[in-house]
Amino acid sequence: MADHRIWAPWSLEYIKGHKSEECILCSLPAEGDDQANLIVHRGDRCFVILNAFPYTNGHVMVAPYEHTARLDELDSAAAAEMMHPPSARYAPWSAPTARRATTWAPTWAR
Repeated sequence: MADHRIWAPWSLEYIKGHKSEECILCSLPAEGDDQANLIVHRGDRCFVILNAFPYTNGHVMVAPYEHTARLDELDSAAAAEMMHPPSARYAPWSAPTARRATTWAPTWAR
């Protein structure tokens, strides 16, 4: 797969568009408009955000609120929350409830 190009024409809007100098993983959670910013879950130290220009369906990013240059610079609580398996941490993939992904709704849609 590494030698194949992924064709995602919908990402051209991003590629050709204006780029902010701000870090979106810092600025978007601070705005407080989770629905507009595609933030689907907020934890104590991390949040889950949909990729606005995904290469595949359902691509999400898990990011800490603390901005660090390297993963090993996170405090242990943030690293644990970020690295904990999604099935136990985030509602959309919650195994114990056995809910289908189609019935799950982001925090802001409940």
